[in-house]
Amino acid sequence: MKLPTLLITLLLAIQASTDGTRAPDTAFELTELPGKVVIRQNGRPFTEYRWGTSPRPYFFPVLTPSGSHLTRGFPMETMPGESKDHRHHQSIWFGHGDVNGYDFWSNSQGNRIEHQEVMSRTSTPEESILEVVNNWNTHDGKTLLVEKRRMVFRSEGSRRSIDLEFELLPVGESVTFGDTKEGTMAIRVAPTLRLKGASASGSIHASEGHDDEKAWGSRNRWVAYSGPVGSETATISIFDHPSNPRHPTWWHARDYGLFAANPFGIHDFEKKPPGTGDLVLEPGSTLKLKYRIELDTAKADPDAINSRWKRWSARKTQGS
Repeated sequence: MKLPTLLITLLLAIQASTDGTRAPDTAFELTELPGKVVIRQNGRPFTEYRWGTSPRPYFFPVLTPSGSHLTRGFPMETMPGESKDHRHHQSIWFGHGDVNGYDFWSNSQGNRIEHQEVMSRTSTPEESILEVVNNWNTHDGKTLLVEKRRMVFRSEGSRRSIDLEFELLPVGESVTFGDTKEGTMAIRVAPTLRLKGASASGSIHASEGHDDEKAWGSRNRWVAYSGPVGSETATISIFDHPSNPRHPTWWHARDYGLFAANPFGIHDFEKKPPGTGDLVLEPGSTLKLKYRIELDTAKADPDAINSRWKRWSARKTQGS
């Protein structure tokens, strides 16, 4: 008996979905290699979480699904048309310029945020989750903090995201995150996404309307840089979670391509007395911080970004 074409197509689709011969479009995988974990989506590169010999962990490369770079290559790789300023701006990273007087931002003192172990790594068709432990070690032999970091990698169509959750625990003594603009959850964007400089064609958008040059030192729930990368248009954003201290946070957002969510630098941002933004962690306490890095292949739409920020911020945890 000859089966109708529509029925044959339906049966083949059911078989493909049940026998594992066709992977979901959003299938994720994590691969641990020496000094890094590689994240792929549906077989294509997404990013790498690297530590190796670096003074601190960072993400690089950070790619769109078609392979365009969203962050600067220097100092990890040499790419045409890039500036070589601020060697410590390593793509996407987390650090701070004054922790009990030690600089964990500029990489100039020999202090290190050192990878200790991968606690867990799991992948499903919908997401990959990576959990690690880092120690904040000073150049003179102290461990100031133990950091637990949880990273969740997701996608929705051509839009990718990295959810980051940090737990920072003092070791043996109180720890002060000092009042400085040099920090904290940071990105150095690809040169075409910045406002000024060679090949600059970008724009800065902020949740409270503090766009372009007005973004620096302002308080916003999110900030985004948008412009051309490769042959496409892209937007890269940082979301600040409502549970973070002093939300909405201040932004160290520069026209040359650096932007960072910084809840500590009140003296620099608002010209308040030095130390106004200090945050002290006593032994036994924990500083928890949550951010989302959103990587979109579209021109910035502030209303749409705001809607996505609201959905994300309403979750109990980033992994939910």
